[in-house]
Amino acid sequence: MVDFQHLNESTVEQAAFDWFAELHYDVLHGPDIVPGGARAERANYDDVVLVDRLRAALERLSPTIPIEARDEAFRKVLRIEHANLIQQSFHFHRFLVDGVSVEYSREDGSIAGDRVKLIEFDDLAHLPSQGFANSLIRRSQ
Repeated sequence: MVDFQHLNESTVEQAAFDWFAELHYDVLHGPDIVPGGARAERANYDDVVLVDRLRAALERLSPTIPIEARDEAFRKVLRIEHANLIQQSFHFHRFLVDGVSVEYSREDGSIAGDRVKLIEFDDLAHLPSQGFANSLIRRSQ
């Protein structure tokens, strides 16, 4: 039975980190990836998305799509703008589930439509290593 009197954010957070570690996710200590940190992955403290990881994932998951189209998908993921947070979350969820819709010119001049994947659902066994969200960030305690 859970002792709810002693249940706090740290307890829940630690349980989540342990669970993700069992699923082979990297669990990083937040201060290590901040600007100037040991494994800095952010240009500034306002960065929410780890952009180098996102770019690498887009390339790894959609290698046959031209880089210009992957760049378009990258911009769309970073610039979801809706009237409210619920709409933004829904739109991002659609990107996760369906991929990001892009168009690009083929060599013959015709326009192709495709989707840039953020997650490869056909290979869920390798989910922790396939996408841009393969590391969880542990806040400073």
